[in-house]
Amino acid sequence: MPCYAGIDLAASPRRPTGVAIVCGGGGGRLGLESVGIAYSDHEILALIPAGRVLVAAVDAPLSLPPPGQGFRPVERRLLSMGGRLLPLSLEPMRKLAERAIRLQGLLEGKGVRVVETHPSTVLRLSGCGSHSRFYAAFGVEEPGGLSKHERDALVAALVAYCVEAGCGLEVREAGDTVYMVKPGTCISRP
Repeated sequence: MPCYAGIDLAASPRRPTGVAIVCGGGGGRLGLESVGIAYSDHEILALIPAGRVLVAAVDAPLSLPPPGQGFRPVERRLLSMGGRLLPLSLEPMRKLAERAIRLQGLLEGKGVRVVETHPSTVLRLSGCGSHSRFYAAFGVEEPGGLSKHERDALVAALVAYCVEAGCGLEVREAGDTVYMVKPGTCISRP
């Protein structure tokens, strides 16, 4: 059964990173396999089963902007679509991007395709209005007691699923791609 990972990455390994895994699809039911918190890159990798996860969607920039610019062209496009993003000229955002790029290499070394997403923009574009409605649109019940990091990781995992299932939306500019879900996801699903 194919699985998909979502990672709400923290800039520092001293801060919590949410990691969620969903499995199934392809005519079968999509279900939550696991959700949790990790800190180090090693802990993150340990939560992502090698050989089972096809795609991991990371809530972090996977590239840096041109010198002297705070936003990449793809981020400017997301801003025009209603996204709320922080510029990569901020030191914590730059550290986040550097960690994400490093983690991308480690995951790709395990055979996992890594894509970039932005959960708060996904929720805004989906028309869902809440995490629980977004999960329900995919038949996934929200477990109780999740932290914000775990909730955003679960959104990212569902985006990773959509990359393969055809319900994803690619936002591309100047060689960078950020994955969303198709607008109106909650409106078009029961």
